[in-house]
Amino acid sequence: MLSNNIPTYVQIYEDILAKIVNGEYKEGDKLPTELEICQIYYVSRITVKKALQKLVDKGLISRIAGKGTFVSLKRNDSSFNPNAKIGLVMCDFGVSYGTGLIRSIEAEVQKRGKNLVLKNSYFDKEKETKAINELLAQGVEGIILQPTHNDYFNTEVLKLSLNRFPIVIIDRELKGVDLPYVGTDNVSAMISAMSYLFEKGHRNICFMTGAPLNTSTLEDRLDGFRKAYVNNSFLSSSCNEFFDIQSVSMKPTPELIEHDIEKIYRHIMDNPQITCIFAGEYAVCSLVKQALKKAGKRIPEDMSLITFDNISDPFYFTATTYVKQNEKEIGKKAVDTVINCIQNGMSAPHIYLSCNMIENTSVKDLNER
Repeated sequence: MLSNNIPTYVQIYEDILAKIVNGEYKEGDKLPTELEICQIYYVSRITVKKALQKLVDKGLISRIAGKGTFVSLKRNDSSFNPNAKIGLVMCDFGVSYGTGLIRSIEAEVQKRGKNLVLKNSYFDKEKETKAINELLAQGVEGIILQPTHNDYFNTEVLKLSLNRFPIVIIDRELKGVDLPYVGTDNVSAMISAMSYLFEKGHRNICFMTGAPLNTSTLEDRLDGFRKAYVNNSFLSSSCNEFFDIQSVSMKPTPELIEHDIEKIYRHIMDNPQITCIFAGEYAVCSLVKQALKKAGKRIPEDMSLITFDNISDPFYFTATTYVKQNEKEIGKKAVDTVINCIQNGMSAPHIYLSCNMIENTSVKDLNER
């Protein structure tokens, strides 16, 4: 029922707007024709045109000649969402990395007077797609996304990019898609950490991680690893790179974990010249520690160990030296970027942050022999 106190076209605009907010009309949905809307509200075509034009001006719908009117979700007006929500999709998180990032993002979102809606994709592209669509249905103003490990990016992300929907990528860049990104300068962090190991006398260092291809974080760390050898004119062999680890790029099963531990153990036993293992992420570090225990090797007496991220507890042998990412600053910059995109339109800055080396007791100084 339309009220006599508010202009009719405004009431129609607000009614359609509410249906978009509530998810009755979703991204890409075709709205009823002008004639059908006239019949729904018992109004003239001129009134309907004014209501639809207001939605166009807000960036909420697109009118395509000969095709119809579609929900576009190009939200240029931050007042569109009365609940003021920002979505966050993580591929996974834990105490070594992720929890601090989420806390930082939540704190920054709250400072802006908004609410955070968190989803977890568990390294699954289909779950990532579902999470994105659920956030859109809830009327989030923008999305911060940590992409899954995958051999190609999510088409839903591409749609959002084409629609200029405010979305910021964190932790793992999506190469080939021009979207804002906030994360660690992994190449420089790796080169710096390798310099530390070289100073300790290590030359046969093995970089262990899950398959790095098409995961920018791991690709960059591998790039830094190789550059460190070249920059110092040291030789590296094929045994210095080990990527046959599967359980860290998906939701692991006990069988898969045991299989990975066995493979790492075998690589260590087959290559006694290795003096240090560099784990590309903390999940790999945990597997390495168990493989070293199986091999009867002590840290750092028999094998030095360094990793990206750490929970700073002994866990089997000793506190591990690690590269600490600045989760707090990544979270702050991500929120700043997505809010800026919401308020001023999409832009695509790439922000790379430095790391800190936390020196514990897991790296042996070979110069002291």
